[in-house]
Amino acid sequence: MCTHPNLRHLRIEFNMCPSDVFNWDLTVKSPLLERLSLTHIETDWRTWQRLLEHPCLRHLDLDNAVIMPDAASGFWEACRNLSSLSMNGVLFEYECVSFPSDTVFGRMRTLVMEGVEFGRMRPPDVRSEQLAIVFQCPILETFDLSIPDFRVRMAIHHPLQKERWSQLDHLKIPWYCRNDEEWASVLEGIGNCFGDILCLTLKSDGFGPRTLKALLGSHFRHLVDLRLYFSKSAVVVLGVLCSCSALEVLHAQRVSVKDIAEGGPWVCRHLQELHVVFSCGKTDQALQPLVFERLSTLTQLATLNMGDHLRDQGLLEFRLDCGLGQLASLQELRTVEFCSESTMAAPMQLEVKDVEWMICNWKKLEAIHGVLNGDQEVDAQLKDLLGNHGIITCELT
Repeated sequence: MCTHPNLRHLRIEFNMCPSDVFNWDLTVKSPLLERLSLTHIETDWRTWQRLLEHPCLRHLDLDNAVIMPDAASGFWEACRNLSSLSMNGVLFEYECVSFPSDTVFGRMRTLVMEGVEFGRMRPPDVRSEQLAIVFQCPILETFDLSIPDFRVRMAIHHPLQKERWSQLDHLKIPWYCRNDEEWASVLEGIGNCFGDILCLTLKSDGFGPRTLKALLGSHFRHLVDLRLYFSKSAVVVLGVLCSCSALEVLHAQRVSVKDIAEGGPWVCRHLQELHVVFSCGKTDQALQPLVFERLSTLTQLATLNMGDHLRDQGLLEFRLDCGLGQLASLQELRTVEFCSESTMAAPMQLEVKDVEWMICNWKKLEAIHGVLNGDQEVDAQLKDLLGNHGIITCELT
C-alpha cells in the first residue's frame, strides 16, 4: 500500500483484498485518516487493534462483518473515541454476554445498528447486550432504532433516558408497531423522554388518529426533518403541512390531489425539500389549481421531487393551463423531479410556453428530471431550450 498523507476516508472490501492488507500501518501511511468503511471482515483482535488504533479515526462503518469472541471486548474498547458507528449485518460471535459495562463512548454522536446479531446467546441476553451499548453513549444525536420491539420499548421507557440522551435530535424508527395504539404510545414516549426531536424517520402503516395527535403534539413542535415511509400517509402529510411550521424537509409516499387539497392552509413556510408524489386522477384535475396555490406558499422550496409513482397514476401537471403560473413565488427552486429510476417515466406533456415560463420565473433552476413531453421532437426542442440556459435535463426510465 502506498503512502497517502491526505487520505481521510478509506473503504476496504476484505473479500477482494490481498492477505497483506492485515499488516498495513494506517497511522504511518495515512496520518489524517478519519473514517474507515470495512466490508466482509472476519478476523482476530490483533487485526482489529491494528485497524482501529489510528489516533484520528472518528467514524467506523461495518457491513457484513463478524466479530470473533476473542476480539469482542477489545473491539468495544477501541471504539471509545469514535464519533459515529454504523453497523449493518454484523455478527458478534459471543459465547456469553461480554460487553464491558464500564465502557463509555463519550464522543459517540451517531449510532446505527441494522441487522446486528449476537451469536450463541439467549434472546434476553441479546436484548441486554444491545441496550447496554446504547446506554453507554451519553451524547447521542442520531440513533437508528433498528432493533426489535421489546428492546425499543425498554429504551424509550428507561427512567434515565432523558438525562443520558439530552442531545439526541435524530431518531429512525423501523417497522415494528402494529397499530395506531402502539405507534401513539411509542411517539408519546419519545416525546416525553427525548424532548425536542429535530429529525424523525418513521416506517409503518399503522398510523391513525391517536398517532397523528402524538406526532403533531407539543414535543414535536421543532421538527425540521420528517421522513414517512408507508403507503397510507395522506392524512399524516396533510396534518404535518398544516401544523409543523418549522419543517424544512418532508419525505412521504403517494398522496392524492384530492386528499392534499382538503384541510386548512399549509404553515410550513420554511420547507426547502419536498419529496411527495401528488397523484392526480382524471376526476381530480379540477383540484390542481388549489394544490398549486398551496405549493406557492412554500417560498423557500429548493427541491420538489415527485419521483416515485406508477405509470398508470396521473401526476400533478406542471403546465400553465393547469395552474403552473401560481408558482412564480418559488424563487429558490433548483431541482424538479417528475420520475425516479425505479419507476416507468410518465410524460409531463410540457410545451415550449411552459418551459419558457419556468426559465423566466425560476431563476435558480439547475435541473429537471423526467420525460418533458413524450414526443421525441418536442423533447429535443425543450432540452435544447433548457440547456441553452444551463439547466440539466435527465430522463430517468
